[in-house]
Amino acid sequence: MTVHCIRYAPRPADDCLSLPIDLRDGDAVVLIEDGVQWLRLPATLIPLIESGLTVSALEDDCVARNVPITDVPRISMADLVELCASHDKTISW
Repeated sequence: MTVHCIRYAPRPADDCLSLPIDLRDGDAVVLIEDGVQWLRLPATLIPLIESGLTVSALEDDCVARNVPITDVPRISMADLVELCASHDKTISW
């Protein structure tokens, strides 16, 4: 199981959040840093959410960037550390 930390904001041409690897059952996607900007485009996250993956966003980064509240859960830095410790590896994109 892998935690995928997305730290980059979407580009204008992006219509969905896609990663260059296969996401597997048990993987988690966490939006961090400028990656929380994906929350401004909720339709781009629907394929990930509907696939059953755990998708969340780092609370401090959302607040710092004034990102509105969405259905995607917000987690603390302590939650992120716990999530990373409970998975086999962490990849930052």
